[in-house]
Amino acid sequence: MKLSLLREYQEMGISPLTLGKLILFTVMFAFFEGIGIGMLLPVLEYIEAGDSRVSSGTWEYVSMMFQKLGVPPGPYEILGFLFLAFLALLMRSLLNYIRDISVARLKYTISGELRKKAIYAYFYSDFSFFSSHQIGEIQSALTSESDRAADALASHMAFITALTLALIYLILMFVISPPLALLTIPICMVVGSIFSLQSRALHKLSTRVSIWNRMFGGQINDRLQGMLRIKMEGQETEMAEDLSRNISGIVTSLFDIEKRRILVEIGIFPLLVLASFTLLFLAVDYLKMSLASLGIFLFLLMRLSPHLMLMNTIWSYMNAFMASFHALKLSIQQAVLRREPSGGKVAFKELSSDIRLVDLGFRYPLEDDRKFTLQNISAVIVKGSLTALVGRSGSGKSTLVKLITGLFPPQKGTILFNDRPITDFNLASLRRKIAMVPQEPYFFDGTIRSNITFGLDPVPHETELEYLLEQTGCSSFLKSFDHGIETVVGQRGNRLSQGQRQRLAIVHALAKKPDILVLDEPTSALDSESEQAIRQTLQQWRGTLTILVIAHRLSTIAHANRILVMDNGRLVAVGTHESLIEMSSLYRDLFENQMVQ
Repeated sequence: MKLSLLREYQEMGISPLTLGKLILFTVMFAFFEGIGIGMLLPVLEYIEAGDSRVSSGTWEYVSMMFQKLGVPPGPYEILGFLFLAFLALLMRSLLNYIRDISVARLKYTISGELRKKAIYAYFYSDFSFFSSHQIGEIQSALTSESDRAADALASHMAFITALTLALIYLILMFVISPPLALLTIPICMVVGSIFSLQSRALHKLSTRVSIWNRMFGGQINDRLQGMLRIKMEGQETEMAEDLSRNISGIVTSLFDIEKRRILVEIGIFPLLVLASFTLLFLAVDYLKMSLASLGIFLFLLMRLSPHLMLMNTIWSYMNAFMASFHALKLSIQQAVLRREPSGGKVAFKELSSDIRLVDLGFRYPLEDDRKFTLQNISAVIVKGSLTALVGRSGSGKSTLVKLITGLFPPQKGTILFNDRPITDFNLASLRRKIAMVPQEPYFFDGTIRSNITFGLDPVPHETELEYLLEQTGCSSFLKSFDHGIETVVGQRGNRLSQGQRQRLAIVHALAKKPDILVLDEPTSALDSESEQAIRQTLQQWRGTLTILVIAHRLSTIAHANRILVMDNGRLVAVGTHESLIEMSSLYRDLFENQMVQ
């Protein structure tokens, strides 16, 4: 076995001892089959010789053993030989079962380990890794690609066991007739050459299937997420046909793989039949073999043939799936390389002073090195203040928030908390003190309670939850639900309105008891009554919490302590609402058009 392949198994938690046991079971399986077949040889010789004494070494040795056990000669010895053959073949069947179960366990162990490795690699990678990969691509890696990759590795072991059996049958054939067995070696070499030629074509097809699978995973996720838009634009046929073309590509490539496997299998069969007839002719006409020996030899040849066919099948699938394994392994390696750093050793306990942004610069991965999404951002977010970020869509507001929360590392400049760089602090401890409410909050498929208490330790007391629900205007709509706070929200919270999800997300954020509260327009989907309740709540906690709001509605930022105006990744103005109306034409235009975004 190649050292690189052995390392792959070890990385999947498969020890060399486990692999050694599997090969041992295979050898023992073939050994007992050989004994069973060996016991049949003197029986056939006895039948062929009639009343004449059989001179076979096997017969004499076993006959001597029978005599010591008191077994009478003649038919009783035949029964003894048949009984030993039965026991040997019974052990062969037991070992075959153990071997097949071991191969199956090996496959599913590899599949599980691959998925676990991928999950841990993806979950611990930095946020920019996800921003540069489609979710459907990652889903495909964790499902179909993982199964194909597991099949690839398990097939290697299955091929080794099949090859081991084939070699043992060949050895037994040498025991029966060395000259005739020598003539089978060129046949095996031809079969091996066919396998080698086949693997090159299968590798190309496999790579194509792997690419199609990842593309399909990304497309299906994208289309299902955008079903509302597809329905409203009447694009069902176009989108279905687009996905169907991808499916056709996958099916065509898989069919080509299967077609090549069948073609080789069909081609090998007449080759083996021709070889058998040739060997039969040579054995009878030139080697003058006894019918008993020839019968056993042909039996071994017949046992060898299906294993050569099986090796073809395994070889086909092994090479067909290796592209998926390499693609998945590369994806895991990329995720590991992009592992999010845990940060510094200092635990962030509380925000004791202002947050300072010093000459920040940032660009997304894979973008032009000269093009920065954020450039030269310097500002102060005063402790206990309500600070608003405003600007046109795409001006860099959300990206700046991701830097402040440590989701993205800046390429230039630094962010200071308590007059220390963000890199000094342990990220987990920092994020425990930051609560973030996105514009479209994500809800897991569970109860409202499980979503608003997600990740909170300790879980807030019931009285505290009721207070927060009342403050954010959630109590009124919860009363209309049959199960109240225990209502199941559905996948992505689709049983709740956008406004309800947003208000509940604010409850979760406040229940976290943060020092810093970040909101991406918390009132954009609320009715006027709930909006007023949220504003009052923010006003109530201003001074206690440091609040940073990405603002889209003027009502959200009119009373902000400070407003940061952004445009094209730059900070172009800072001030209060009144001062910016006077000094910033951009802010004034946004205000006059009621399009603060």
